[in-house]
Amino acid sequence: MKTKLLFLTILIFSASSANAHKVLSKKIEYLWGTKGVVFTLFQTKERANIKTTVFDQYLSGKLSKIISDRMWFFGLTDNDYATAEVWLDSINKLYVDELTSFNQLHKNDIVLNTMSIGSIASSTVCDNIDFETGLTPGAFFSNWTIKQGIACPGFGCNGFYVPSTPTTMPLNDLTTHYSLTNSGYDPNIPGSILPTVKPGGSYSFRLENNTYGGDATMLTRSISVDASLPFFRYSFAAVLEDPGSSHLENEKPYFKVVIKDPSGDVINCSNYLVVANSSNKELKENFIYDNSTGADFYYRNWTDVVVPLDDYIGQNVVVEFVVSDCSWGGHMAYVYLDGDCFNPSLTLDSCSGSPISTRKITAPTGFLHYSWTGPDIKGSNANQEVVAGKGGNYMVRLASRNGCYGFRNINVANCNSEAENCTLTIGSIETTDCNVNDNTFNVTGVINISGTISGKGAIVITLGSVSKIFYGPFASSLSYSFNNIRSGQGSISLTAKYYKGYFLGTSVCEVTTGVNSPNSCITVPNICENCIGSFEPIVGKTYIVSAWVKQEGAADTLSTYTNPYIQISYNSGATALSPVYASGLIIEGWQRIYYEFTIPSGTTEISIGLKTMSGTASFDDIRVHPIDAGFTSYVYDPISLKLVAVLDDNNYATFYEYDQEGTLIRTKKETVRGVVTITESRENNPKR
Repeated sequence: MKTKLLFLTILIFSASSANAHKVLSKKIEYLWGTKGVVFTLFQTKERANIKTTVFDQYLSGKLSKIISDRMWFFGLTDNDYATAEVWLDSINKLYVDELTSFNQLHKNDIVLNTMSIGSIASSTVCDNIDFETGLTPGAFFSNWTIKQGIACPGFGCNGFYVPSTPTTMPLNDLTTHYSLTNSGYDPNIPGSILPTVKPGGSYSFRLENNTYGGDATMLTRSISVDASLPFFRYSFAAVLEDPGSSHLENEKPYFKVVIKDPSGDVINCSNYLVVANSSNKELKENFIYDNSTGADFYYRNWTDVVVPLDDYIGQNVVVEFVVSDCSWGGHMAYVYLDGDCFNPSLTLDSCSGSPISTRKITAPTGFLHYSWTGPDIKGSNANQEVVAGKGGNYMVRLASRNGCYGFRNINVANCNSEAENCTLTIGSIETTDCNVNDNTFNVTGVINISGTISGKGAIVITLGSVSKIFYGPFASSLSYSFNNIRSGQGSISLTAKYYKGYFLGTSVCEVTTGVNSPNSCITVPNICENCIGSFEPIVGKTYIVSAWVKQEGAADTLSTYTNPYIQISYNSGATALSPVYASGLIIEGWQRIYYEFTIPSGTTEISIGLKTMSGTASFDDIRVHPIDAGFTSYVYDPISLKLVAVLDDNNYATFYEYDQEGTLIRTKKETVRGVVTITESRENNPKR
């Protein structure tokens, strides 16, 4: 066995040495980068104001010829420099003439994107997201799509096109634009530092190669987000060659990842970009500089990036990986990829400690930040593990790279015998028809009880906003009834909670379900104590909620507030949207929350909660209005009745300041950069 393993290792390093990185002539690279076909075509596009859709069509059709001409050009030596420059002038004229003619024919075309998100690739639920099907091309290309392009100045101008499906899958081949890897270490990074397979897996996927050429390659697929696996995690190891100061930032090799929602828009926190530049924060902390191979490389060892997709359950999203050489063509880049989909679950330890019993809750690994909330957290709430001092609902905010975050919660029972043996179930729910005399109906049912709770305590049964309390001792079941409940409310929440003490406190166990109310049988006024006047949002319409928040006691160095948030829920909390946190700059201690939401069908009630993860927070200038409506607010001094502020459509204020005589002396404007003074004036009336 040892002999075979040694022989395999020798084969791997022998193949790697045969694929050593090649260096392109700097003179030839400079000429192509500053005067080549790609550079000339993009200059022509900008100069002639050619539409992007027209330019992309032309580029896709000419991509294979451009690649062929570029490789012939790169084959020239330094002695052929004069010939190369003359040839470039002539070939560029042909391309520019073709592009000009193509633009004349197609500049008025209306391009319709008839390919839906779901048809870009398979809509499977993360099948072969980890490439473990191996070398079978059919299994790979039924989920993934590879698109070839060219390196160009910028991070999205590569003109990708879809090639024909290959009949074979390369293995451990660094010369091809893609390959599966199953063993060994990267040959361009000295020693056994960078494995080509993610530790723990059998296969990974390499995108792009270790040769120059000005190439770019995209790997893409769609994922049907399932409730059982709502978190997507991709893992990568990258090797990027640094061109140094001769190239601009947008001309250097790069690796980019985006995930697009069903509308084709990029999910903000999924946007990841790293460029071969030591000033990049990713390179500074995580890449190592080495020039032992004759080229300057940065590399990043295997790194996980988690993107929560809870908001897209039941929908298709598209993930795109892009790797590009430098746009001049002489410096390469490639990455190794792996991935999986998962559902992060919280684990709960048994009770421990004396005289006060506690329970430890543990969140999954792989996240950069954790933030817990709950009724009794012992110690820090910012660790992967948290200690719960008593029963109740505990929630953790899981934050990953690029600011992506998701939430998970767990119901913790108290540390006593009742906590471990308490179970309630709801059964035999019956509802009457709507009573035409008063538009009400009745509900009856049974709560089934098991465990050691029969001798004491209280069970509280709540239907909507009406509660009934039943005191022990309890039999194995408890019958209840609610009469004269208003009809036409849709689904009403029914909850049963057991409390150890007669004076309630924290529930030991609970159960919740929904009761469908019959449709209204008479027309009655819509009575709501907490409703806002005549404001009645319309189902299916998009609205904006915005506010300014201040996190009391926050450090002056804090760049964003992480505690205060707004949460929107429908139908008495039956459906709750993800919390919305502040973003943008903190302006004089305040930061803005802005969120657009569409009211789903079946909504009869909307609640907008002003909340905080911990501590104290202040909210101001809270507004809700349709997205297509103008909204201006006016603030007056309660004593002088003078106008002191006007808030515009974006909830930014213009402030008016007066002197003691009531004369306007200063106008200030709140902007994304802070508060700036627009006008200022002083009057000087000499005494007589």
